[in-house]
Amino acid sequence: RYIVTGSTSNGSLKFYSERKFLVQLNGVDITNPNGAAINNQCGKSFYLMLNEGTVNTLRDGEEYAMIDGEDQKAALFSEGQILINGKGRLNIYSVGKHCMASDDYVFVRPGTKLYLNSTSGHGIKAKDYVYIKGGVINIEIAADGAKGINCDSLINITGGRTTIINTGSTKWETDSLGNPVSTGAAGVKSDYNLNMTGGTLNIKCTGAAAKGVNVAEPFP
Repeated sequence: RYIVTGSTSNGSLKFYSERKFLVQLNGVDITNPNGAAINNQCGKSFYLMLNEGTVNTLRDGEEYAMIDGEDQKAALFSEGQILINGKGRLNIYSVGKHCMASDDYVFVRPGTKLYLNSTSGHGIKAKDYVYIKGGVINIEIAADGAKGINCDSLINITGGRTTIINTGSTKWETDSLGNPVSTGAAGVKSDYNLNMTGGTLNIKCTGAAAKGVNVAEPFP
């Protein structure tokens, strides 16, 4: 267990571990002008507890200083699962990549308060799944082609209140052959399915060709 407090305008917190671990944010303000504010290089479970009554803030930079053999895809990045709980508040501001990203899954427990603001990428990005069991999540996105929640697999919502405001429009790029390729903005994007059995989901997308919910369940 790591208990973290204090502030820095030019620093970051990075973890290397072979075992799952718990990080308690006890009133932190971390800005990393050169990359992720918190970077977990462990592929095991990363338990993030927001201590009750605390406000915690993470900010990344516009340009990420990359390190060979390591990823850092967001202001809060983890190679393993991210499991968030506690009755504190976490604010994440991203101007370089995503607000929060996991190369595994993201699990938000009841009582959690999240505010995610990105002008560069997604609010939440996960590969395996996103599971919102409760809490209050507010996401504001102002990046073309970005999504409030983006998952390569299943998004499962069973409780809480999630509000997404996306003002991004379609992002146009060219492929290797010089052909135009578009990526649309969305409130929620799943490459498999969105399963909602409880809670509240509010989405407002105002960018050109943006979608509220974009689900691409593959054919069997």
